[in-house]
Amino acid sequence: MIVEDPEDQQIALDQYDRPHVVNREKTITGYQIVHYRKISNEWIGYVIDSTPNFCNPSKLLFHNNQLYLLYFRDSVPGYPDVHIVFTKYDVITTTNDKALYISKLLIYPNPCSGKTNICFELSEPEFVNLLIYDFSGRQIKKVVKRKMGKGKHLLNWNGENDQGIKVKSGLYLCRLYCGRNVITKSIEIIN
Repeated sequence: MIVEDPEDQQIALDQYDRPHVVNREKTITGYQIVHYRKISNEWIGYVIDSTPNFCNPSKLLFHNNQLYLLYFRDSVPGYPDVHIVFTKYDVITTTNDKALYISKLLIYPNPCSGKTNICFELSEPEFVNLLIYDFSGRQIKKVVKRKMGKGKHLLNWNGENDQGIKVKSGLYLCRLYCGRNVITKSIEIIN
């Protein structure tokens, strides 16, 4: 997984030697902490915390057959005297595909020079947000943001940003949010 600052990412193995990655990701409104685990050759993420305030994973550790994430936020709305809040999050280590809303994110053609297809399947009707980011973490395109039904879906990205300007050649990240689940894949644009 690609990260600008290595301190933004924590990695640990669970009792089955499966890797778990917790990543702090910048969003338009602030930061979010996402827990990723590999299921059926896909890195599936789950948004643990999304806050306009700064939040940072400080430690991901394995203890007594459980993964624990300890992190802090620098202020709490409504509590002006509290500047740092420590939170423990018990990261789920069992593989339960029924808890996932997204099934496989396919991008083709990839690399592409014009339009690319983005295909995925939803196990239940859910609110979907599909965003394109450059590698510095800036959101450049909102492809879709709406509730979508159960089943297969095909969306397209024409290689333009939100202002309708063709993006430069390079690698971009396609991030699909469905409920609190998230999948990220790269797209290579060749102009």
